[in-house]
Amino acid sequence: MNHRLPPAPPRGFALIESLIALLVVGAGLLMLSVTQMKLVQNADLARQRGEATRLAAEKIESSRGYTTITGSAATAWNGLAGGSDTSTSNTRYSRSWTVDGDISQPMRQLNVAVSWTDRAGAAQSVSLSSVISRTDPADVGSLAFPLPANTTLKRPKNRNLNIPVPALDLGNGDSVVQLANNFAVVFSNESGYVVKTCNFVVNTAADLAGCTTASAYIVAGYVSLAGTATFPAGLGINTSLVTGSTAVSCSLANAVDQTTRAAISGYKYYLCVVSVAAVG
Repeated sequence: MNHRLPPAPPRGFALIESLIALLVVGAGLLMLSVTQMKLVQNADLARQRGEATRLAAEKIESSRGYTTITGSAATAWNGLAGGSDTSTSNTRYSRSWTVDGDISQPMRQLNVAVSWTDRAGAAQSVSLSSVISRTDPADVGSLAFPLPANTTLKRPKNRNLNIPVPALDLGNGDSVVQLANNFAVVFSNESGYVVKTCNFVVNTAADLAGCTTASAYIVAGYVSLAGTATFPAGLGINTSLVTGSTAVSCSLANAVDQTTRAAISGYKYYLCVVSVAAVG
């Protein structure tokens, strides 16, 4: 009778499996380290690109900050020209710029390029372009239409906000509102105060010769008074506290659309001239 022995158990498989597992883990760690290195490089490149953009924008803004038109200095419009420089922060940057056109043109294009080498040794660059306008710095203040108290609100028709928008500019620093054929109020464009009153139609500055000099201010607004021809009492204007020789003269006219000049049905525009001892 033959007896067969059981097969011998396999030997060495546990070691091979361990080596394979170690190889897989090592490959994963290697990929993780490569990914981490890429993230660090990208973050560093983003910081460098942000700094390069700041340098380019800084050059554009400094070029806009010229202080005069004439002259050959870099702070003059006529002195704007191409050039280059370097800067070092988290790396070394090379900045260059060109100015297109010539000084006779009202606008010139400015091109700024900033280049550097990143930590991987690759060349990088950022470019910005803008247009520089030829505006005399002496005229910049007039563009804001400054008001009293140094506010920066723009004034309608470049005159004081106290002056009604429909007022006719006479070209001599005054504007006139014609409320009726026998009553016109003349304002100073600068102060907004009433400087003359006229009992006739005023069309030009020459007509002011027959007007009466006044020192006054106005109270004006709109009320719903369709069909009313005269200024009635009871509109909420209390002049009882006005004492002395101060006079209050009020007139009523049709309210009109500020754009089309068409009458607004059902509304009136009132304007009261309140005299004062002196206009400051």
